[in-house]
Amino acid sequence: MSTHEFFSERFGELVGRGAQAAVYAREDIAVKVYNPGYGKEHVFYEAAMMGFVEAAGLATPRPIEVLSVAGQMCLKMSRVTGQSFNTVFAGDLGRARELTDDLVRLQMEIHGKQITLPISLKYRLRDRLRFNLNLDPARRQALLALCDRMPDGDALCHGDFHGANILVDNGAYGVIDWIEVAKGDALVDASHSYMTIGISSREWAELYLERYCAASGAEREDILRWLPVQAGSLYGLIPDKFSPLLLQIMDGQW
Repeated sequence: MSTHEFFSERFGELVGRGAQAAVYAREDIAVKVYNPGYGKEHVFYEAAMMGFVEAAGLATPRPIEVLSVAGQMCLKMSRVTGQSFNTVFAGDLGRARELTDDLVRLQMEIHGKQITLPISLKYRLRDRLRFNLNLDPARRQALLALCDRMPDGDALCHGDFHGANILVDNGAYGVIDWIEVAKGDALVDASHSYMTIGISSREWAELYLERYCAASGAEREDILRWLPVQAGSLYGLIPDKFSPLLLQIMDGQW
């Protein structure tokens, strides 16, 4: 029996797969099965953060328990159903502005929650720059200096807020994948969303940035200032096809 067959038999059908984990579900329960060797401290962190987010009244899966099954860490949670926001958006481009406004409102609702968190998003990004050996020393030092000049902030930040991590079910939105959640400047969260959306659709990214600034009162330049830090933190850690674009962003040429 393959690993996939084993977990499918135990937890249900495969409903999602990402870089770090696969998600299986049966009825109203989902189980996130992390890749072999994935640190248990990260799994417990994600479970704890989901608990805090649930307590704040946000629409998110409810954590149930952390398990170790066949040598792999697993997180059991309530199941959130629906289509990804990306799928809904692509199928209804006539409502692009309206749907993007929904996306922005949801993100700003998260930013408005006051939760005491142990990790700073700025310093998480700083550590990723410091230990990213894919960066040449000169570029790494320039990005670290830029990061140090940026504000800390204390907003609740999802850390990876984009359409693939939002599910839509009959007009109701649920946010998944809270492993990157931390406290920080709301604009660093917005910069990540802008960059992630822009990798697949620059036109949609510009619409997102316009609508976010209109709703929040933020200045476009203050969001874009974070982009080189975001790009440097991911350089060499996501598929190679994105490396030229990340280099352009780091060098202010995007």
